[in-house]
Amino acid sequence: MNDLYSIPEQVLQRAVHVLLSNPAQQYTTTTGKRIQILAPGRLNVHEGPDYLDMAMLLGSDVVLGSGEFHRNTSDWKKHNHDSDDRYKSVVLHIVLNHDE
Repeated sequence: MNDLYSIPEQVLQRAVHVLLSNPAQQYTTTTGKRIQILAPGRLNVHEGPDYLDMAMLLGSDVVLGSGEFHRNTSDWKKHNHDSDDRYKSVVLHIVLNHDE
């Protein structure tokens, strides 16, 4: 895990986007729900969420919105996303380390 902290976040964001591009891959949320990315959206190179226009299957529901990548769960609050209107469309927070 420590090696991942030496890689620039933009490089990790692009790598995660590639991983999310495999619709056959299934993941599990921190609450135990099954999640499958139907469309990873497009990379956002501007301010705001990292991935725009995502589509995912959460349990049996199709969910549309944005995605945000961080190394740690706690980065969401550290970056003040919880009070930033640009992040209200985020439906998926992707993290390497769930530290909260």
